[in-house]
Amino acid sequence: VLGVINQAFERHRMERENLRLQAELLSRNEELNRLNESLEERVQARTKEVERMAQQIRKSHINSIKIFSTLLEWREGLLAGHSRRVADMARRLAKAMDCSEQELQDIFIAGLIHDIGLISLPDSVIEKPVSLLQGDDLLRYEKHPSFGEQILLSQDDQQGVASIIRSHHERHDGA
Repeated sequence: VLGVINQAFERHRMERENLRLQAELLSRNEELNRLNESLEERVQARTKEVERMAQQIRKSHINSIKIFSTLLEWREGLLAGHSRRVADMARRLAKAMDCSEQELQDIFIAGLIHDIGLISLPDSVIEKPVSLLQGDDLLRYEKHPSFGEQILLSQDDQQGVASIIRSHHERHDGA
């Protein structure tokens, strides 16, 4: 009889312990759910902040390129405004061709700085109309697209732009 009573008490103690542990588990699960929701809210807020900062960086990058383009155009004298017009026209054509956002950006940037290779040429070559260039001056001028490409090849995120700049004097027939 004592053994049965001890077993009954032990069973009752174990049932109470089981209920206590279940209540503790439920409480901890609720706490974890609250923490998880809080964490998700913080992650979403941080993600928005990172996206905002990335947008600011992209905008600053484009503004820097525009400034650099303006500096290039000051050097070109008679061609002032040429790069901006090329960039705007190229972007409109790219939009009409349903290019991706990245392609649109690369095309616009390439239009702004397509003549970056001209910085390798002396002023005496840049100041002459192309039709009057001869000999070494003409050869150097004809190489400015490849010089422009070389300038940008070190920038991992500008490979598409470098390729466009390299080919900006090519014709559809490859000439």
